[in-house]
This record gives sequence, structure tokens and C-alpha cells, in this order.
Amino acid sequence: MSASPLVSRRTVVAALALSGLACRRQVPGRGRALVIAFGPHHAPVNAELLRARLESSSNLKLELRAVKSSDEAVDLVQSGGADAALLPLFDYLFCAGVFEVEPLVQVVRHDAVTQSSELLVPAESALRELAGLRGQRVGYVDRYSVTGFLLPAAQLGEAGIAVEPVWLGSHDAVLAAVKEGKVAAGASYAGHGATVTGLRVLATAGPIANEPLFVQTKVPAEVREALKRALLAEQDAKSLEGLAEATGFRAPPAGTYESALVTLKSAGLRVEDTLKGGWLRANEHRRPAWSYGP
Repeated sequence: MSASPLVSRRTVVAALALSGLACRRQVPGRGRALVIAFGPHHAPVNAELLRARLESSSNLKLELRAVKSSDEAVDLVQSGGADAALLPLFDYLFCAGVFEVEPLVQVVRHDAVTQSSELLVPAESALRELAGLRGQRVGYVDRYSVTGFLLPAAQLGEAGIAVEPVWLGSHDAVLAAVKEGKVAAGASYAGHGATVTGLRVLATAGPIANEPLFVQTKVPAEVREALKRALLAEQDAKSLEGLAEATGFRAPPAGTYESALVTLKSAGLRVEDTLKGGWLRANEHRRPAWSYGP
């Protein structure tokens, strides 16, 4: 015997109500906590304090999650395990180029919204211009450093000057190698050379925009705006301690990060090159791995 129309309608109404309730429970910041992931060099020291202050000013439920590596952070963004993230600039550019994310606010460091780099040589070096580096050994931090590779590499690339890269692993290691004469020049962030005697700035490169805290575009607009307002209003030094060395945030003007992509191109890079295993990760996202087979 078939069910009566009345029972069928009640069943449908109940199912729709439960479906609507389930959807509301899944709204980040409302039915569940909105998860913000922080890279290993961007995590706040006082995470609970920052969470409480942001929750109070945004009226959102938040979870601040520090991760051990950039790979883990990007995995969270890709899987939807993180609704927002604050990561190095390279990682943001990758996520923006491959996944559906957008910048929400930009890191401000002591009123600065950009970063620059410098190429250093020994104080007694005969080098006076970039052209003198052609064919020389140049020390870089690693392939994923904005100031320790991207900016100076783009500058040299635009000038048509090919050098022999030497990967040294840290900014301090670059300075030591320059001072010891192991490389003709070395790249680091602007001002770092002044911390060591016996070095001279050969050239500066940049600026490039500071990294953003970015958000998944599927997060409802009203939730994004509430979080944005809370972040823009946050100025407490204690709650911001360790947070990417930020002293505050600003709303990035339109086009802020398009110029960073131009700089990438000048350095001979694509967004897939800005993350270890980035090409495979990007293309697995765009098409299934089996489709690359013969």
C-alpha cells in the first residue's frame, strides 16, 4: 500500500528541515569553528588570547591551528580543513593560483606593507655593479625564500645576468658565506647586512607585498567580512606576538598580489615552482593523476 500524500509531505518537510539544520551547522564561524591555519613561522605565541579577542570582536567561533610545515598548511587548505590561513608569500601565491582563495587582510610590520632584499658583497670587493656578478657564485637562502632568492633572482634575470646559485639554507648562512669569501655575493632581507661587519650592499631589489591572511572563497561573505573587521581592528602587541612579526593588518588594495606574480615570472618561476612538489600537487588538483599515464 502506498503512503498517503499527507505522510509523504510531512516526510519531505522533515527531511528539508533536517537538511537545512545540517547546512547551518556547517557554516564556518557560526555552526562550527572557522579554522585559521598558521605556518611554522607565522603562528601567534599567545594563540588563546588572540582567538578570544578575535571571537569577541567578530562574534564568530574560531580555531587557530599552528602547523609544523608549509606542506601541512597547504594540505589543510586543499582539503578544506582550513577555512583561512596565514602563510609565507610563496605559499599564498601557490594557493591563489591553484585553489579558490582570496586575500582577506595584509600583514603590516611597523607601518611597512612591503619587503625588500639586498645583494651583499665583502666590503673590500671590487664589484660595484650587478654586471660584475655574471658567471659568479651567488649565495641564496633557498628556492622558496622571497628576499633570499626571488627578488634578487628576478632583478638579475631582468638584467640578463646569469650567475651560479649556491643554496645555503638560511639568511645567517648567506652572510657568513659572503664574509668568508665562499661566494661573490649573497642575498638576504633588507637591513640584514648591517648586522655583520665587513659587508657592503651591492644592490637592493623589491619591494614586494607582505603576505596576506587569506580565506577560502566558499566561506560566506558575511563571515569573511566579520573576520576581516576583527583583524583590521586588532592592534594588541601581546596577542599579535609571533604572528608573522605583524604589528597589525590592512585591507590590501586591488592588484596588490598581481605584481608579485610578475616578479615570479621575471625570476623564471611559476606558482607551481614556489612549493616543494608544487607541480604534482597543482596538476593532481586540476586533473586526476591517472590521466598523465600513457
